Amino acid sequence: MISAAIGVPTGGEQQPCQAACFGVTHRVAEKGNLGDGFGPSDPHEWDGEEPNVVYSITVFGASGDLAKRKLFPAFLSLFHHHLVPRTIQFVGFGRTHYDSQQFRELLSSTLLQFSADNSIPYIPTTLAFLSKVHYVIGDYASSSDIMRLAKEIGQIEQHQYLHQLEKAKSRTSSEVKSNRVFYFSLPPSVYAVVSKQIGSHLLSTSGWNRVVVEKPFGSDEDSSNALQKELSQFFDEDMIFRIDHYLGKEMVMNLLTLRFANTIFEPLWNRHYIKAIVISFKEKIGIEGRAGYFDNYGIIRDVPTVLVKCYS
Repeated sequence: MISAAIGVPTGGEQQPCQAACFGVTHRVAEKGNLGDGFGPSDPHEWDGEEPNVVYSITVFGASGDLAKRKLFPAFLSLFHHHLVPRTIQFVGFGRTHYDSQQFRELLSSTLLQFSADNSIPYIPTTLAFLSKVHYVIGDYASSSDIMRLAKEIGQIEQHQYLHQLEKAKSRTSSEVKSNRVFYFSLPPSVYAVVSKQIGSHLLSTSGWNRVVVEKPFGSDEDSSNALQKELSQFFDEDMIFRIDHYLGKEMVMNLLTLRFANTIFEPLWNRHYIKAIVISFKEKIGIEGRAGYFDNYGIIRDVPTVLVKCYS
């Protein structure tokens, strides 16, 4: 299944956040007053949600650049606009040494820096979101670490379930239904081992499972087919979502609208009337912490691929 990018498109440059906002961030983080994330303060937030259903998104590579710049700011925007269940929990898994509180402190500043949605208030929305974020350190190839992650997810789901029963004032309990999303914020070189670990230890047996695979999906046809074969050993095709977050950018989406929503361009936008197409790709940042990824995959192969997709 091919999917568009998750989250909110990132179009223009962001306005700097007020200094006071950053001050609140760090004061709250220092006090550790981020809540437990297992129950909204507004009882009406539970309307329409089944108390025995829990949701989680587990991000592999949660301490990496993509998760920091794109994924968690997008999750925050989805949370703010009520596009995910209010009871959802977010679990990060990575090799960097953080505990959950330290990871929340990291996100408390990066969310403000990289969020594309300026309408999100820090209090209470961002605080409520951060309280739902958890972190587990471990190695992708270590079965013991993955089993520890599975235990943590199970405990989070059980805790959430009990809170939902309490908030819903339910006197009868039923079997918890766990729906899980696993996001590969990882280089393709570890897709196979992570897929095996998820298939062996992390899949929900009481609800649905989804796997989100980021580009690049291989470097050529042979490597792409090999990756597909590895994924299909553990996941059905309707469980797999392959995405390119660049295709969800506002400018790219605007091109689609401009091209297909204006009939005046239909007879003109073709090889008979267009001499050349120029696409400029500019970034203020360098490779930052992505050197390992680019050394393995290649920046020349990565960036032009995005531009060709925009062109097509």
